[in-house]
Amino acid sequence: MHQMAHRIVQSTIRRLVACVALASLAACFTVDSIILESPLFGDRWRGVRAPELSVETLDGTRFELSELRGRRVAVHVWRAQCGLCAADLPSLRQIREEFPEEDLAIVALRLRHESDDEEIQPDATLGFPVAVLDELPTPYGDVPSHPTTFFIDRNGVVEFVSEGFRFDNALREGAQRGDFEGEPRDEPLALDRRRIWSFRWK
Repeated sequence: MHQMAHRIVQSTIRRLVACVALASLAACFTVDSIILESPLFGDRWRGVRAPELSVETLDGTRFELSELRGRRVAVHVWRAQCGLCAADLPSLRQIREEFPEEDLAIVALRLRHESDDEEIQPDATLGFPVAVLDELPTPYGDVPSHPTTFFIDRNGVVEFVSEGFRFDNALREGAQRGDFEGEPRDEPLALDRRRIWSFRWK
């Protein structure tokens, strides 16, 4: 009987020590978690036959992606009130000046913003057409960051996606890339989401 009571006391003490240790650790560490997505957005869309894009630009012309087969196309997605987007436009203008229209077509898309005038005037200094829409079609409305530029090859396949602010040399690299090598797909790669836990000292 005495031995049994002794074992119970020892077990209780061990549990108390363990609880105190865990409480001390909890007081010393912060537990965080993040969601990792793979593959990245651009990698998911690379090699996909670009969906048809038909928009009216601010200068009143119609932009039809399907009519541009045989030319590379850059579809630039940006948004109003975005400092990085504004900083990226001169680089895109530089690319427009370097590549002839018959080799590279450029169109910029953005959502209509509450600050927009009812009649938005085209900016002739950009050198490429801009379309302001109430809703952006897939995949342009799904970009995780702005600005993002889709480079579509001469066969209508997404060859490269440049995400975030880029200097003109990075955009130039996208404009100079060849046609996609491999079998084009009709849909982007599936997205895999995983939660990663991390511990750090407080």
